[in-house]
Amino acid sequence: SIAFNNTSDYRLKQDIKPLEKSLERLMKLQPKTYRFIKDVEEGQDFTFDGFLAHEVSDIIPMAVSGIKDDPDNFQQMDYSKLTPLLTGAVQELNAKLNSQQLLIDSQYEMIKMLISRLEILELNNNLD
Repeated sequence: SIAFNNTSDYRLKQDIKPLEKSLERLMKLQPKTYRFIKDVEEGQDFTFDGFLAHEVSDIIPMAVSGIKDDPDNFQQMDYSKLTPLLTGAVQELNAKLNSQQLLIDSQYEMIKMLISRLEILELNNNLD
């Protein structure tokens, strides 16, 4: 078996802060579908999902290596570097969802109360 591990021990890190604006940064990424030129030339019909490294480098520079348009140094991406951003974005979305659910629940309770009051008013009106 093969394991690809990155050093992540807190003792090796400094200036640790919560990740901010994950969703905003994630929304700037432009996922693509594409085929590799070599595959097409060899008659293979493989389609991939991914990113163009030079577009990602402006948003998450640490995920990209190589130099754009350098014929001797093709750009590559370390997709594992997207994991913290994806996790942060999911957490931001979850916080928004929870906030919206609280609002929906309170509005639902208010609607139920207003319906009850309306039913009482209609009942009293019909008795008169």
